Amino acid sequence: MSVLGDIKIDLGEVRFSRSPFGYKSSEVDDFVDSLRRKLEKAMDERVELIDLVEKLRNENSFLRKEKDSVTKAILNSEKIAQASVIDAGVKSKYILQDASEKAAKMVDVARSEYEKKMNEAMRLNDDMEAFSNECIQKLGKQIEMIRSFTRVPIKSLDLEQFKIDDVAEKFSLKDDSNQIFSDGASS
Repeated sequence: MSVLGDIKIDLGEVRFSRSPFGYKSSEVDDFVDSLRRKLEKAMDERVELIDLVEKLRNENSFLRKEKDSVTKAILNSEKIAQASVIDAGVKSKYILQDASEKAAKMVDVARSEYEKKMNEAMRLNDDMEAFSNECIQKLGKQIEMIRSFTRVPIKSLDLEQFKIDDVAEKFSLKDDSNQIFSDGASS
């Protein structure tokens, strides 16, 4: 059996009628014409198939080139992505290092300011304590002076005998009392 495209011819089963002079020429001619038409059709289909195969080969070649281009693009993209990741890692390292340095400087400045403020607060505290002690001393002197006054009954006082200068001298208050009261007021 022979197959040409979708044409099937079983040449072993072809039989021609016999005439006294051989085969009938009309049957042979009809068969040959049918065979020629089928063969022409098969040849046309073959040419179409050859064209189709060539077209598919060209498409396959184009697709292979495209595949190669796509593969190269993917590889280049992967390289770029890896380089970007490495670059980002390096940049982030420098950014973190810079931020750490700036933070350390800020901490140093804050610590220095803190120490200055603490020293100033301690100095103010010491000044306040010294002033408080000085006030307490002066108040103590004033309390001693007040306690040293003798009680004198008012009826028995003779104003002419009692002079202010004598009182100041008696209690040694001439210059000291004015100074105590004026120092206390200025402090």
